[in-house]
Amino acid sequence: MTRAWAFGWILLAMAMAMAMATETGATGLSKGDPLPATGTPPVAPVLASTAPDAGATSTRPATQCPEERRYVAVTSAALRDRPDAASPARAMLPIGTEVAFGCVENGWARAWAPGFAGMVGSIRVDLLATRRPTLALLEKEFAALPEADAAGRRTIAERAVALAPTQDSTFAMLIDALRRGGDEAALRAATRRRDELLHPRVVQVPGEPRLILAMSDGTISPLASIGPGGLSEWKDAAGSPRTKGLPADVPSYFRPGRVLYHYAGGRADGMVRVLGKIEPTCDSQIAAVEAVPPREDRSGLSGVATNFPLGRLQAEATPAPDVREKKQLDAFLRKAMARKGLSRSAIERAMAPGPGAEPGSGPEYASARTGVRGSRMLVATVRADLPSSGQDGEETVSVVLIAEPSRDGLAVSYASVEKNGGDMASSRTFLDYMDLDGDGESELLFIGLGYESVWYEAWSKRRGHWKVVASGGGGGC
Repeated sequence: MTRAWAFGWILLAMAMAMAMATETGATGLSKGDPLPATGTPPVAPVLASTAPDAGATSTRPATQCPEERRYVAVTSAALRDRPDAASPARAMLPIGTEVAFGCVENGWARAWAPGFAGMVGSIRVDLLATRRPTLALLEKEFAALPEADAAGRRTIAERAVALAPTQDSTFAMLIDALRRGGDEAALRAATRRRDELLHPRVVQVPGEPRLILAMSDGTISPLASIGPGGLSEWKDAAGSPRTKGLPADVPSYFRPGRVLYHYAGGRADGMVRVLGKIEPTCDSQIAAVEAVPPREDRSGLSGVATNFPLGRLQAEATPAPDVREKKQLDAFLRKAMARKGLSRSAIERAMAPGPGAEPGSGPEYASARTGVRGSRMLVATVRADLPSSGQDGEETVSVVLIAEPSRDGLAVSYASVEKNGGDMASSRTFLDYMDLDGDGESELLFIGLGYESVWYEAWSKRRGHWKVVASGGGGGC
């Protein structure tokens, strides 16, 4: 298992992010916990490709009872160590999360949440519904309740906000219920959150550094910060919480409704709004985002997001590599792999992977600029799994090549060919470029793919050499 897991992680995260903007299924709801003041992350749907791990908190429970699949029907439901309300919670599962379980005893079941980091624990079955909640049905249920039932309408409205925290209609429901119920403090808080939704603007939270988040296909992940010393890796001092999914533990940059600047291809691309943190694996630092205003196609949301405005931006888009340039890059790539000792057949397989190759195999080409007013440069990567020359199994070949203008056209300014396998397997694919620190020189952004991990890197050219200046984010097991 090499890049297959990593690509599966990316595809799962993308699917979960896309699902946050859609609604499926129906529900019959039961009463549950009220919405926390900070909001609850939105739905993390289940995909069959997510498999539990061997750890105590992520092993699918064995059972002799028929398996059932149900959905969290309340604002959030605790997944506990033991079937006891006083037992510590391993996770707070947001509304709409799918869980699988077998036997039920005294109202509790040992359940598996494959779409929420593969967590396993005990859950109260009266907090679950046989069909997934949707905003449309919550709105219908809200409208059916008499206005005199202020508590009931508030409960439904809080669930709607938890399910769709960036929808104006959900806050309208909540504000109506709170106004009739007379809770002035909660009403002010809900009104403030709705105003922030209707009038989006980027605000740097007090105490928060100038933060750079890598953005890939509708998800963001912390990568670097800008301080007095320039660009540096982002270090989150909070660590991993004991209970996953607690709203109070969600970093400020992942809070639902948070607005950030969006940049791509050296240029500004508006703003994005955070939909909420998602948990595709046992340890992930990613959140789903949508454009402001929303776009129909969210898969193109890539580049970087920041909590501060970048100063040096391009005016025009950089043209993609043309056919002639790709042929020149191919020659560079082949020469680099040959120097590493790859055979001619291995190089051909890497450059032209067959139908059974893993997703993302083969060469990829991109263009960038050395700076805002700098020259155009080209970036090429290759990822391939090849038969191992020294042992059974496969080894991963990863190539990163950067070509910049020279007197004779293009010249290779950086080339790296790595061969590794097993749990040391890794590769990189190009994400984007941007002058992150305002020094007039572009940083190159890459996605790193490991044995069971995904991360992001920022490269900078210093004293004539390309170097990794920040690495982080992503996740894995």
